[in-house]
Amino acid sequence: MRTLYGPGAWEPHPPGTGGERVDSYPWRLALETVEELAGSGP
Repeated sequence: MRTLYGPGAWEPHPPGTGGERVDSYPWRLALETVEELAGSGP
C-alpha cells in the first residue's frame, strides 16, 4: 500500500480553501502512482 498523504506528498488544506489550492494538488504524483499500481498486477 502506498500513501500519498503527509509531508513530501499532499497535506490537506484548511476547510473552505479548496478552490484556492486545487492547482497545488500533486496530480503528477497521483497519476504516477496509479500507473505504478496498475502495472503491478494482482
